[in-house]
Amino acid sequence: MSFLDVDGTNVGHRFANLYLGGVAGSPPVPPRIPPEIFDVDGVFSVPDGVTLLNITAWGAGGGGGYNQATTREARGMVGAGGACAECDIVVTPGESLTITVGTGGQRSIDGASALGGVPGGGAATGAGDSPNYGFQGGGGGGGYTAILRGSTVLVVAGAGGGGGNAESSSYPVYNDGAGGLNGLNGQSVGGGAGGGGANSSPRSGGIAGSSGGAGGAPTLAATAGADDQGGAGAMNQTFNFASGGGGGGGWAGGGGGGVDTNIGSAGGGGGSGYFDLSVLNVVGTAGLKDVPGNSGDAYNGGRGYGGNGGSGVGFFPVAVASADGVGGRVVVFW
Repeated sequence: MSFLDVDGTNVGHRFANLYLGGVAGSPPVPPRIPPEIFDVDGVFSVPDGVTLLNITAWGAGGGGGYNQATTREARGMVGAGGACAECDIVVTPGESLTITVGTGGQRSIDGASALGGVPGGGAATGAGDSPNYGFQGGGGGGGYTAILRGSTVLVVAGAGGGGGNAESSSYPVYNDGAGGLNGLNGQSVGGGAGGGGANSSPRSGGIAGSSGGAGGAPTLAATAGADDQGGAGAMNQTFNFASGGGGGGGWAGGGGGGVDTNIGSAGGGGGSGYFDLSVLNVVGTAGLKDVPGNSGDAYNGGRGYGGNGGSGVGFFPVAVASADGVGGRVVVFW
C-alpha cells in the first residue's frame, strides 16, 4: 500500500494508518510527512492517537579492504551492503520503542585491525606492513540495525560483511556477503568466504572461511558468526599479514573471511535479519554486492552502502583509498 507525498509523487511506502480502538466515526490520524528518520541510536515515542507505524530499516555496510602490493596488479575488495527490513508495527499511544542504528564497518588500516561496526560487526583480525608485498588488510563487518520494545526485539536488518583483497585484477573486486533475511555468503578469493547468517530457530551464524596457501596456516583462523555477532576475519602474519573481512552483524552474524596468501583474502559473510511474529506485512530485501537492499527507496539517503576497496600504486597509476562502510537508517511513518 502506498500514499502520495506532499508534492504529489508516490514514494512507494506500504502504509495506511489504521485507527484502532478509537471512537466510532472518528477520522484516522493522517500520516506524518516527512517521516521521522534515525541515523543514530534513539528512542521513538508514539504520538497520541497513533496505533500503527510503518518501518523501513537498513543495516550498515561493511568496510573496504586494501592491498598495497607494488609488484602486481592488486586491489582491495569493496565491502558489502546492508539489508533492508520493512514492516508495520501495532503500537500504543505513549509507548516508547528503542532504535539501534548500525554503524559502518571500518576500512582496512595499515598496521591495525579494522574494527567492525556497532552492534555486532566482526573485525578483520589484523593487518600489518610487509617489506615484500605491502599491507593487505580486510575491512570490518557492518553493524546491524534493530527496533526493540523493552527487551523484545521486533525487527533486525542485517549488515554487510567487510571486503577482503585480491592479488590480481582477474579476481572479483566486490564482496557478495550482503545482509539479508538470510545473510549472503562472502566472496571467495583463494581463502574460503565467510558464510551468511541464517534466519532460523535456533539462530545459525555463518561458517568461518577456510585458509591456506603459502606460509602455512594463518596465525589466527577466521571465526564463525554467532547470535548478534559477525565472525572475525583470518590473519596470516607469517607471510605477509593478509587478513580476511569481518562478518556482518545481524540476528545471526556472518562468518569471517579466510586467507590464501598466494591469492588474497576473502570477504566476510552478511548478517541475517529478523521479524518478530507480532509485526505485520514484512518484507526483507538483501543487498547486492556493495548496494543495500531497496536502495531506490526515496528515503534511503545513501545509507547502508559498502565501503570502497583501496589499492596501492603497483600497476595502478594512482593509489585509491579504501573507505568505511556507511551506517544504517530507520525511517518511521505514522
